[in-house]
Amino acid sequence: MAECRKFYCLGVPRSGTTYFTNLLNSHENIFCGMESFFARKFKAEFLSTENFVANIPENKEKSREYSKKLLQSKSNVQAIGDKNPRSYYEYNRILDEMEGGVVFVCLRDAHEIFHSWNSRAGNPNDTLWDPGLNWFIAYLEIIALQHVMTTHDHPDVYLVNYSYLVQPETRLEATRRVFELLGLAPERETEGFLAMTLKRTISILEKERERSPARDEILNTAHMRCYAELLDEVDITPVAEVKAKLEEFSACLRKEGPHFLELFDDIVLELKGDPSFMSTWRATTGAMRDCFTSKPLLALVKRADGLLGTQPPRMRKRRLKSALTALFRRGP
Repeated sequence: MAECRKFYCLGVPRSGTTYFTNLLNSHENIFCGMESFFARKFKAEFLSTENFVANIPENKEKSREYSKKLLQSKSNVQAIGDKNPRSYYEYNRILDEMEGGVVFVCLRDAHEIFHSWNSRAGNPNDTLWDPGLNWFIAYLEIIALQHVMTTHDHPDVYLVNYSYLVQPETRLEATRRVFELLGLAPERETEGFLAMTLKRTISILEKERERSPARDEILNTAHMRCYAELLDEVDITPVAEVKAKLEEFSACLRKEGPHFLELFDDIVLELKGDPSFMSTWRATTGAMRDCFTSKPLLALVKRADGLLGTQPPRMRKRRLKSALTALFRRGP
């Protein structure tokens, strides 16, 4: 039996990774897990019908049950993978593991991502979403993702534009191209999935998005206009083809002037009054401090730390150690 084609899907949360996963799973010969593994411990060897369920961590019971049932329903899996949105915190390690496989990175209009994050954060019945995860964190994660995609030259990383994937006039072509990358063709079940989701997809596309002056100003900065231009160039596109635009994004961010910094400060100071944001801030930006070498991003996180009166947990520990060392050197 031929070895399964391996793939991995990531992206900023609310960028369409779940829709993309359901689309893949509509094909009889494709299996895609739902956030089955921790990115820092993921190994490509997990991506086989024999190893997948056995390697799902014990504290991911729902993922294990989902994968077990889905695998049992598919008799001839020819492509197997997992989706884990925030894996860009371990981007280079994931890509090293996925040598010979395909990596999909889902991208979506920033305004739509901001709206989706705020909608979930503001829903008291949504127990799976931290109320402190608002649009501002999403903005920083968009910056993080753009940066990491310039740091590795894996030949089979494809950017997937959510709009191209779901628009009525392009969704069939987009689906065909995705399946071709996995060595397969669309089938009747996939056509049924597309027909079933069409009405909901159109309602999502046509839904009015809430706006705010601060978010609109952020979207009008040079680096976020560059992100919008990147989306215009992407449908199902190899990352190598748009690397220059990704590097331009980072350059724009480095060059942003005083007006942008003043706007940034105003937003951070306004968020300082939100207890849920404050309780979430350090935890959600900790991985950025630990994993990224993007100086513009880390400078913004550090700037926000100063305004919020917070500092990374490791910094606190380091300062405590220094203080204790100094104390014992002085003696009684």
